[in-house]
Amino acid sequence: NDALIPTLVEHKMDLDIYWEQLTEERIALCHQNGIVVNAWTVDDPGAGEKLAAWGIDYITSNILE
Repeated sequence: NDALIPTLVEHKMDLDIYWEQLTEERIALCHQNGIVVNAWTVDDPGAGEKLAAWGIDYITSNILE
C-alpha cells in the first residue's frame, strides 16, 4: 500500500517480499528510496531471470543453479 515505502524509509528497513508481488516499477521505486529488495521464494529460473533484468538485489530460492 502507499504507506509501505515511507515506513521502510522512516525505519531504515529493506524489503523482503514474495516475488509475485513485484513489478519493475515497484523495484525501481524502492531503489529510488534507497531500499534494497529481496524476492522470495523464486524457484522458477525464468522468473529469476526476469527479476534480475528488473534490477532485483537478492533472490531467495530452494534451488541451486
